[in-house]
Amino acid sequence: LKKGVILSNIMDLLQKDGGFVRQDKVSGRWYEVSDIVAREKISQCFRDELLHTKKAKQENQVLQQQQQQQRRMKAIGETFIQ
Repeated sequence: LKKGVILSNIMDLLQKDGGFVRQDKVSGRWYEVSDIVAREKISQCFRDELLHTKKAKQENQVLQQQQQQQRRMKAIGETFIQ
């Protein structure tokens, strides 16, 4: 599926239960934002999640490499002691 189709489907689902709102910093009142702003917010959520997922994957790879290196060092140490 194309990004635009996915965004449109998400907007349709979310707008059935209401709309996208933003709070005015001066008055404190809530107001509904335009479809353009809503689409950008949805896109931003996907970008944030993608970044988080990539970062977690990289951290996991580093951890696995460190654990593998520790196992190798342990094996070398055990071989040396024997």
